[in-house]
Amino acid sequence: MLSWGRFGSHLAIRLSGRKLFISKNGYIGLAPEDALEGDEIWVLDGGRLPLVLRPLGNRSEKGPETEYTLIGDSYVHGIMDGEFVEASMKRGETPRPIILV
Repeated sequence: MLSWGRFGSHLAIRLSGRKLFISKNGYIGLAPEDALEGDEIWVLDGGRLPLVLRPLGNRSEKGPETEYTLIGDSYVHGIMDGEFVEASMKRGETPRPIILV
């Protein structure tokens, strides 16, 4: 059996470089410690993990796509097994192109 002290040590190792967040939609998760308010959680087509992206606010010269920079991967409780994509589809949302820089 794991003691509370050892549990705390294991937890600290797992959370190193991460911070807890609550999204404006009420999702709870872990993001890279560099994540800031205003960053966005994305599930990219073909991806296995939700990613934290920071919008740069620039529009591409080739079209209306917004440019983003990758902050890192994340854990978001309630969307790790495809629930986010399913809910988005039910709301009629469709994938849209973005540019990662």
